Amino acid sequence: MFSLRQLFSGPAHTEALIYWKPLSASDGTTVQLRRLLESRVSRPLHLWWESASDPLSANRASLHFDESIYWRHPAPNRLQRWLRRWLGIAPASVLTFNDRAARRKLRRASARICFAHVVVYDEVQCGRALDLLRVSGWPAYIVHFMDILESKPLTPDSHPQLFALCREAKLLVGISRLLLEEIGKHFERPTYLLPVCADPATLHRVLALPVVTAPFRIAIFGTLYPDNCTGPNHMLPLLEAAWPRLLQQFPRLELHYAGASFDRFPQSLRPQIVNHGLVSPAKCLDLLASCTIAILTSTYPKDSAFRFSVPSRISDYFALGLPVLAWSDPQTAQEEFLQPLIGHCVTPVRSIADLVSAIATFHDQPEIRARQSAFAREFARTHLDASRHAADLERRVMNILTASSQSL
Repeated sequence: MFSLRQLFSGPAHTEALIYWKPLSASDGTTVQLRRLLESRVSRPLHLWWESASDPLSANRASLHFDESIYWRHPAPNRLQRWLRRWLGIAPASVLTFNDRAARRKLRRASARICFAHVVVYDEVQCGRALDLLRVSGWPAYIVHFMDILESKPLTPDSHPQLFALCREAKLLVGISRLLLEEIGKHFERPTYLLPVCADPATLHRVLALPVVTAPFRIAIFGTLYPDNCTGPNHMLPLLEAAWPRLLQQFPRLELHYAGASFDRFPQSLRPQIVNHGLVSPAKCLDLLASCTIAILTSTYPKDSAFRFSVPSRISDYFALGLPVLAWSDPQTAQEEFLQPLIGHCVTPVRSIADLVSAIATFHDQPEIRARQSAFAREFARTHLDASRHAADLERRVMNILTASSQSL
């Protein structure tokens, strides 16, 4: 049996990652991809196209498909009128994919794509991925779903590009059964459940013993999305209403935030928060390790575009032994992930009374906090280890390639 490194060792034989932005980005999907790739023996050639990022910010093993590989056409008058009326813009031209220019870019990089990991989350990205697969000669590929930002049911009629991409995939990889089952209603493909993963180094990090007199630190980390994006956020209003009562009852409480969304906290709550801002991944983990519990602020209602999403930061909370307080809706990927952990390292919160009671329990009963912390770490080591999932996925890829070569 060959390894992926042996299979793609020559400059003309390349495994590719088709994903729209550079791997230096800090969003949850990109963080998850980095963790999986860092655990891999071989690194794929990254094909990406986001125009807002500096190509120099990407890793060296990447090709940026910018606007130079598009045909530019005059925009039809009817389209210009519609865009001007409804969006307030008037483009002079529209872009279409230029296969010849894209193939030229691949040839200059001596890249002959033999296998591809495709990571997408909407119709536009599915269409772009299909373009890149076409100019690469239709290699065998698998599709990764870490998000599908769509509140409506997924059907071949409403999402033709998505289903065209899935129909020919050798494997569908998703972070939730809910998402894989939604796509599987229309045709059968092999599937693999890949949860949000933790960095192996974090899983084996030695944590300091809790100090009784230390502040009781509550962590809220990551992006806080606006309500018009994810649907109503129920947790932040509860926290705002409960915080004066909590501080009066537990003076040692501290609320810590790291991320770029501080201005989305309720106005009255901001002076009470220790805001660390956007920090490096290593600094983020250091801060989390100093916290006592975590609050998951994302609520992701079942009728929102984020119903298939599971925040990446959950894996860091568990890996560092933080019990989690959360609100989640039924029939969502977040609920699917959290439900089996309720009572072990997850406490559901649906009211101010629930929130105050949960924090009081962890504050006044350190033995319960210690038990849930130990469970969270063991769960992360057993189920969320990025290196284990990367190795399992690599074995599956090898089986796919072996089967493909035998069928030729």
